Amino acid sequence: MRMPALSDLRDQACLVSIGETAYTRGTPKSALELALAAIEDAGIQPGDIDAVIS
Repeated sequence: MRMPALSDLRDQACLVSIGETAYTRGTPKSALELALAAIEDAGIQPGDIDAVIS
């Protein structure tokens, strides 16, 4: 898959977000559980996400 040229992104939308939690050691929640909570908080569905970079 090629990276789109900047001109290909005209009239497109991109939501960029960052989440931060308090540092804890040994949290009982998995990364997936935290991600799903963030998705729900944003009011979107997992299928609405095209890519995740961490």
